[in-house]
Amino acid sequence: MASQPTIVTGRRRQHELLRSWSGWPLTSILIDPAEVAHARGAGWSGTHHHDPETGERIVGTAEGLGFGVDGSWHNPVEVIPWAEVAATAKAVPDDVRQQLVEFRSRPCRPARRRR
Repeated sequence: MASQPTIVTGRRRQHELLRSWSGWPLTSILIDPAEVAHARGAGWSGTHHHDPETGERIVGTAEGLGFGVDGSWHNPVEVIPWAEVAATAKAVPDDVRQQLVEFRSRPCRPARRRR
């Protein structure tokens, strides 16, 4: 039987964890906080991924966004409740939200190779 995950209530730790979430889903909720409901309700595929730096598995659960998920993509070590994810998204200033929209609208350019 798996142990209960730690519910992350501290803003600093929440922000640390959210920064490890992949760019597209994170910016989606920051641009439009209503996307949090979509992520929660649909099991949004963007919530299921590995952090490229740590290899940690991140997955949407009924309770919230789960971090440190086991090999079967269950039993997260830490969870940020969906209400907290939404509160973080809603707290983004409008000018930052607009910068994210502009960033997303730029065409993707391949990286230059160094010689």
